[in-house]
Amino acid sequence: AAGPANPNERVEMPLVEFRAPNKLTGRTLLFDVSIFVSVKKTDEEHVKGLIEQRKALITDRVRTIIAQSDPERLGGGSEPGLETLRRQVKFQLDQIVGEGVILEVIVPRCIPFRADF
Repeated sequence: AAGPANPNERVEMPLVEFRAPNKLTGRTLLFDVSIFVSVKKTDEEHVKGLIEQRKALITDRVRTIIAQSDPERLGGGSEPGLETLRRQVKFQLDQIVGEGVILEVIVPRCIPFRADF
């Protein structure tokens, strides 16, 4: 028999997966982005519901962050860990789902593609 669930156990859930444009350098880059969030197991259903309800707003905020960011930071050049992107996404999520609910923003994919051929 399994013991009681660990209240500090974390789960990862998908947040957004899409391509976002960035024209900051004058060239059009499309960033193929996949972002997940880490939350406490006890908050999983609540956060999943909020993400579903606010999907368009969350996608819009992430797209705006990418469009306004220096492509050098997004492409992993000057920031291989994408710290600025993670911090900005977490700030927006704290505003949308409540502060302290999202434990970590995980970015397994943020790949730039030139789109101005």
